[in-house]
Amino acid sequence: MSKNTTKFKNILKLVLPTIIITAVIFIIYRILLNNFRFDAVLTVYMAITTALLVICLVYNRGFSRRGVTEEMLPPEWSEEKKRDFVDSAKQRIDRSKWLLIIIVSLFLVFVIDAIDIIILPIIKGALGL
Repeated sequence: MSKNTTKFKNILKLVLPTIIITAVIFIIYRILLNNFRFDAVLTVYMAITTALLVICLVYNRGFSRRGVTEEMLPPEWSEEKKRDFVDSAKQRIDRSKWLLIIIVSLFLVFVIDAIDIIILPIIKGALGL
């Protein structure tokens, strides 16, 4: 396989689940909006988004280990300890990809809702619709 095909498949592995999860969250969000008060649904939605974001940041240690190589670590550390340190950062990011996909999906639903509530009425008003 060529590099472009592999890169496309890797992107597809992230984009496809993001689209599906965004659609599911959007449907659930709209059902909740139709059955409960807007401010209550939005408060719970924002609390869930914030909690997941904090969990992701804490789990990945603020992404502070991203891009760290073995050469950047203290010389007194053994090679095994350096390798474990670098590998643990990569493993944490790989394990939390599903959580990042959910967080991105939650933000996308919020943006779609903001467009629906704020921007579309402005455009309709400007066009006289």
